[in-house]
Amino acid sequence: MKLLTKKQAAVLEFINKFYARHGYVPTVRDIQFEFKFASSNAAASHLEGLERKGAITRIGPPAARNYLPTEQRSSIACPHCAGEIEVVEKIKHG
Repeated sequence: MKLLTKKQAAVLEFINKFYARHGYVPTVRDIQFEFKFASSNAAASHLEGLERKGAITRIGPPAARNYLPTEQRSSIACPHCAGEIEVVEKIKHG
């Protein structure tokens, strides 16, 4: 992972804590309010920077929570194929 700016490190720390507490990542709007950004575009820009630097990974088409911190991703051996299957996220039902 490339070196993060202070603000990117703070955003990543917020994402990790939010994920640990709730079981899912914050929306762009959640990040905007937490850091008092004037627009959601500022929060989205920080997410793009974190993705470029390898701190988060996008998972699927654009959506409110379509990313995970890279450290939260894992893989498992697949008995039916030659390789591994990436486990992206556990979904909480309730």
